[in-house]
Amino acid sequence: MNISEIFLYLAELTIMLGGLYGYYRLSLANEKKHEINRLFLLGSVVLSLILPLFDFQLQLGSSAISTYSLQTVFLDSIEINARTSSELNWGMNILIVLYSTGFIIAFIRFCTYLWQIMNFINRAGVGEKTAQYTLIYTNGKISTSSFFSYLLWDNTTSLSQSQTAQVLAHELSHIKGKHSWDLMFLESMKILLWFHPLIYLISRDLKQTHEYIADNHAIKQTDSVSYMELLVTQMFGQQLKHAHSFFHSPLKKRIMMLNQENKKRQFSSLRYLFIIPLIAGLGLAVSCSTDNIPSQKQVVLKATQAKLVYLDEGVEVDKEPEILNMNEVQKAIGYPKQMREELVDGQVLVRILVGTSGEYLEHTIVESPHEAGTNAVSKHIPELKFTPAMKNGKPVKVWVNVPFNFKLLP
Repeated sequence: MNISEIFLYLAELTIMLGGLYGYYRLSLANEKKHEINRLFLLGSVVLSLILPLFDFQLQLGSSAISTYSLQTVFLDSIEINARTSSELNWGMNILIVLYSTGFIIAFIRFCTYLWQIMNFINRAGVGEKTAQYTLIYTNGKISTSSFFSYLLWDNTTSLSQSQTAQVLAHELSHIKGKHSWDLMFLESMKILLWFHPLIYLISRDLKQTHEYIADNHAIKQTDSVSYMELLVTQMFGQQLKHAHSFFHSPLKKRIMMLNQENKKRQFSSLRYLFIIPLIAGLGLAVSCSTDNIPSQKQVVLKATQAKLVYLDEGVEVDKEPEILNMNEVQKAIGYPKQMREELVDGQVLVRILVGTSGEYLEHTIVESPHEAGTNAVSKHIPELKFTPAMKNGKPVKVWVNVPFNFKLLP
């Protein structure tokens, strides 16, 4: 994967992730279907990572309209190679060093936080172990939190029996829901994509969604008013970064969500149904490309050993045209400077009309990876000379597709 492909992947990832996260913020963040929101946020990251890796070809063109009545022949490709310059290698090396430095720093920071949590747990000792959780008393050093199956309980906090039940229900919701696994996944993404701001925003909102889920479980132990009073009065203490803390998540949003009446909002179900076409549309945008070779009345694709031939209404020429001055044109085109500087390679596919004397008549560019490649090829295409295509012993006009493959060598 060259640098242009890397930037293209990151751009497509950003489009996918930005579209899904933007929809979440606009339409779903204030909905009370928190479990669905949790899956949506996690799925947004997974789909944004995977879908840009696929490349689906869409064949465009109407089979009912004839744009060309001549046979089209796909000739062998013309290879144009160039070696990357030392300046380009230096640029790539600088990017690798910068990314690796950020990756290592993020990884070390994450490992440090994990070590802090596990070190505290080991030093505090196990207070009680049940089938659901392992209780660790924090003695006021850390506020009540949960981390995987560990329940970190601040035994210096004065709580009534009902308040204790509420806090316990809240933290057990995190443990039973395996919310710590969600956070670990997002933390790994923050290591891999440490430079991407959307990952941090999604991580923040996912953690907030976890709190909404746990709050809903907790208020089943009592009324929501007393639970909100508990949130307001018990909000001090030290918190571990990757643990779910009862008293440290943004209280205003949690209280507003608890205070929101549990009635259906207008078009609430439609908001979630729209997720399917949204994902489909964004997926098509980032993983599909179009093959816009002009269509025939009835185009049949026939494979031969060395080339592809497009047949018009079943008619074939007896002899296909051949390029006579390929080397000269290849040298004249060269490797465009802008493409070499930007580390861009790929194929410029040209459709050329060859006359009965083998002369160039006209051409169209079917596909190109870069404007510089289009300009370089278009400039010298008229210089191509062919042997004429033959049908029943007579020369005939024919459309030929000539691929020019630009490839950077290390």
